[in-house]
Amino acid sequence: MTDLMPLLMEAFHFTADDLAANRDGKVTQSQLERFEFVKRNDFSVILVYTLSFLPCFLCISVASPRAGSPGVVYAVLLVVMLVVGWFLTQRLIQKESSDLVLTQYEGVVELVLHRNKSLKSHMLHIMGTYPEYFYISPKQYEQLKDVLQQETIRLKVYALKHSQHIVSAEVLWPTNTQIG
Repeated sequence: MTDLMPLLMEAFHFTADDLAANRDGKVTQSQLERFEFVKRNDFSVILVYTLSFLPCFLCISVASPRAGSPGVVYAVLLVVMLVVGWFLTQRLIQKESSDLVLTQYEGVVELVLHRNKSLKSHMLHIMGTYPEYFYISPKQYEQLKDVLQQETIRLKVYALKHSQHIVSAEVLWPTNTQIG
């Protein structure tokens, strides 16, 4: 017999206090800190994307000013890339406030492993009124697969809106949460 709640708590890194706050529609400080890490990774991708076109700027400065030279093409390309980088950053900043809204999904859980030629995606599928897929890490998949593939379990999952980032979960059925 395995108690499912400690498995969920370990896999999704939440405590009983986090779950209690999530039931009240609130996100705890520790959950915000984990979300900040995810958000910082998003900003770093945009920053790297934007700065990767810095060599274009250097090419502009050394290219001849003649019309039709590669410098003009690089200048246009640099402006386009900077505008795209700015747009992505603005979208991410705009999304921040709405991402802190906690949403609930409940339904029977299914673990899904999609395999393409070179890519494996691990997902937690909540089959409820509005089916949702949440990407999970390979480690989370391994932690949960033995239990969730053997039993029919109904969960309530708390996630940050738009980010599909699971912050906590609780067992709705079986009610005793003893799996075996």
